[in-house]
Amino acid sequence: MSNPIQDFRSVKIKTPLPDNTLLFSNMAGHERLSELFDYQLELLSPDAEIDLNELLGKDITISVDRPDFGQRFFHGHISDGAHLGSHEGLAQYGFTVKPWLWFLTRTADCRIFQEKNVPDIVKEIFREEGFTDFEDALTGNYEARNYCVQYRESDFDFISRLLEQEGIYYYFKHEDGKHTMVLCDNITAHQAVKGYENIPFFPGPPNPLPEMDYFDGWSFRKKVQPGRIATSDFNFVRPGDNMTAMSSFNANHAHDNLELFDYAGEYPAKDNGEKNRGFGERMTRYRMESLQARHEVAVAEGEVYGPGAGDLFCLVGAERPDQNREYLIIDSRFTLSQGGYTGGDEDATHFYNRLEVISSQVQYRAPCKTRKPIMQGPQTAIVVGKAGEEIWTDKHGRVKLQFHWDRYGKSDENSSCWVRVSQVWAGSQYGAIHIPRINHEVIVEFIDGDPDQPIVTGRVYNGDNEVPYDLPSNATQSGIKSRSSKGGNGSNFNEIRMEDKKGQEELYIHAERNHTQVTEVDRSESVGHDRSLSVGHDKSEVVDNDSTESVGQDRSLQVGRHKSETVGGNKDIFVDGSHSEVIRGNTRIQISEGDFKHIISQGKMRVHAKKDTKISTNQKLDLKSDKDMMLESDTKLTLKVGDTQIVLTPSKIEISAATIEVKAGSKMLTESGGANDVKGASVGVTASGAVAVKGASVAVN
Repeated sequence: MSNPIQDFRSVKIKTPLPDNTLLFSNMAGHERLSELFDYQLELLSPDAEIDLNELLGKDITISVDRPDFGQRFFHGHISDGAHLGSHEGLAQYGFTVKPWLWFLTRTADCRIFQEKNVPDIVKEIFREEGFTDFEDALTGNYEARNYCVQYRESDFDFISRLLEQEGIYYYFKHEDGKHTMVLCDNITAHQAVKGYENIPFFPGPPNPLPEMDYFDGWSFRKKVQPGRIATSDFNFVRPGDNMTAMSSFNANHAHDNLELFDYAGEYPAKDNGEKNRGFGERMTRYRMESLQARHEVAVAEGEVYGPGAGDLFCLVGAERPDQNREYLIIDSRFTLSQGGYTGGDEDATHFYNRLEVISSQVQYRAPCKTRKPIMQGPQTAIVVGKAGEEIWTDKHGRVKLQFHWDRYGKSDENSSCWVRVSQVWAGSQYGAIHIPRINHEVIVEFIDGDPDQPIVTGRVYNGDNEVPYDLPSNATQSGIKSRSSKGGNGSNFNEIRMEDKKGQEELYIHAERNHTQVTEVDRSESVGHDRSLSVGHDKSEVVDNDSTESVGQDRSLQVGRHKSETVGGNKDIFVDGSHSEVIRGNTRIQISEGDFKHIISQGKMRVHAKKDTKISTNQKLDLKSDKDMMLESDTKLTLKVGDTQIVLTPSKIEISAATIEVKAGSKMLTESGGANDVKGASVGVTASGAVAVKGASVAVN
């Protein structure tokens, strides 16, 4: 028997193998909007030893010839193959055929997309994997997402959930040697297959139009669906904003107002952290349209070769006139078989199609069935930022992160979105703040487990950033130690440290530069033992009201250079014991106004100077003693008024004056152990009474 060939058959296949190596037997197919088509093929071959590896991943085309309607092609890639034994003397093989998109179920990644909309993200992944057979039939405007994470999910799942969320769906167009994925969001992306614009319905034989394909089965059903969908989210930039979004559909039946509410709405945040309720409104509308598309679904069955999922047609001749309208095919299940290669029915072809359809007036949206990955727990990441910076933050205290799983990040200011940082206290213009710095390792959690919403909740040390105190030897120490920035090193820091070791307890505060304390009312300080204060430069103290200082024992003050003291009012000094002052330089006391008094209640007053002492007054000088007064000099004592003076020396007294008057109230005695001379140009002795002159001898010239 010669080898069979398919050249003259209505169903043919084209594979990478030589012609007629594989022959078509039968096929079962399933197509659905926004799903991977699946074709199960049974093929025959005179070669029982085909290497399946030569076919895996390769493309295959099945063509069906319809003389009056042209050809229909089914194209795809072989995802798996099997040797099934033999049939009619030929080897039997089974193959599964999938679209090129199926290969993305075999690739997975962890990465971050920034400032890109969903269509651009999807196309970028397609091109990265080497696939370009796609068509953009989108009509909507899609907002760029500031931050979009693919985490431990296949490329296919990642793409699917993004498309589902944005209301984008797809179908495949087939041609000889190629199939094209069509991205769409509107009925305008669909059209009818030529020759199948109108498809009649005939409930059973005989077919009055045998030259036409027709449906012999038609049914439809309606389901109760929620009539309203609502969602919400939280906008930390404006916490008071109402973020609730809602969409509704009136199906005109009982309980058509059932509501589905979901939180959080996963609204994407902008770079400034703000979320837009408009996104939620679009998402709820897309989900409402997805449910609405499943409210009324019809099923058509028959030998209709031409249309598949994504095609339009008009039904004519329906038993119910309201069913005669245009429909969109959302699901197609079919079988295709051809006669054997050894019998007499070699070209007997049978095709049966079961279609699920919806009115073309209803906007189709794919259901949101692809689950978003849930971050199972905390992760750590490294804080990153702009080159040359040590701290990189924004007005909200957010930071940028490099996740360990992100192979594409450059550890710079573009490695992530701005990520909020948990603080121990956060109020309105009050609280605590510690901004993680570049190269710090932080603990990251995710709001509602959403990979698109990271938040820093803690910080940890690592091999590059070790603890500030030697451990475990200093396990009793705790505190806060900072680092000066920019350019600081281990010796540039501020620190508050507590030592809790028994017997060595200490609170240590270190200010690398300035230390400012502000107490708006009272401040009390109690030191149980010694207190030491060392000021390397100037010290300034201002007391707006009273200042009181009490020293229980001794007080010592040492000023290395000058001391200046200014008292705005009175100054009182009370010393219970002795008061001693030692001054190595000059002393000057100036009293601008008022009097100067030294009062010694008990005891003596002594003023001693090794050199000259001078007392000067612009007015009167009084020296008074209730008892004795002595003015003493070892060499000379001078009393001087103008040109008049009295000079006392150890040997004599000299009185010099223009006029000298000596008056005595009762008696004046002038006595000399030697001679007593009275000389003058003239000497007069005048008395109101007698004048007595006595001597051993008296000489009168």
